[in-house]
Amino acid sequence: MQLNNYLLAVDRRDENSLEIPEIAVEKNSIAKAFDSLFETYTRNDLQVRNILASKEFENYCKLLRKKSPQMDENEILTCIKVLSRLKVKTNNKLMQQLLHLLKDNINNLSLSQLAFFNLLLSNMDPPTPLTEALKIAIPMIFNLHIAEQIDHENPEEVQKIFHHVTMTDMKVGTPALMNIISSLALHGTTHSVDTTISILMSITRLPTHVLQEPATLK
Repeated sequence: MQLNNYLLAVDRRDENSLEIPEIAVEKNSIAKAFDSLFETYTRNDLQVRNILASKEFENYCKLLRKKSPQMDENEILTCIKVLSRLKVKTNNKLMQQLLHLLKDNINNLSLSQLAFFNLLLSNMDPPTPLTEALKIAIPMIFNLHIAEQIDHENPEEVQKIFHHVTMTDMKVGTPALMNIISSLALHGTTHSVDTTISILMSITRLPTHVLQEPATLK
């Protein structure tokens, strides 16, 4: 069964037709298929719960284990996101492999990827030495690179970074937070309504000492 037919079967709530799609061969197809699987999971929680117990899903994960060393960081993040949402534990062998791959390439992650990775880690359990070490390393790298990597011409990306950072207790320094806020302020009233609401919600989650900075809300 191809992926589109699989999604259609689930949307129709036809449990007899619920199957894992045929295993993708190309490494980039794996990440796309896992992402589609996540979208289906969020729409059809009851039906997709059965995936974890299926032999097909086990085979699918075996292929991911084999292909993941050749995948890029964004594709690995996508797969970690899906496995995390499906409640796969951090001490699972496949999850450990994916986390180690990102650890080994952590200096190659963009600001957006770092913030999102930290958000994923904050919702994963049980804690392991690897996840705890990553939670320490990610803010350090984020703070180190934000001044040179922040894209002032891409307010949508900066807004997403701001959202992800403030959704956790990520140890982001005040200078880094001020850099984000200043970047968003450059675009003033040109933000969409949704973006503006997200920015305001993120501001309400800022630590008190950041809100007390003279330039924060100017």
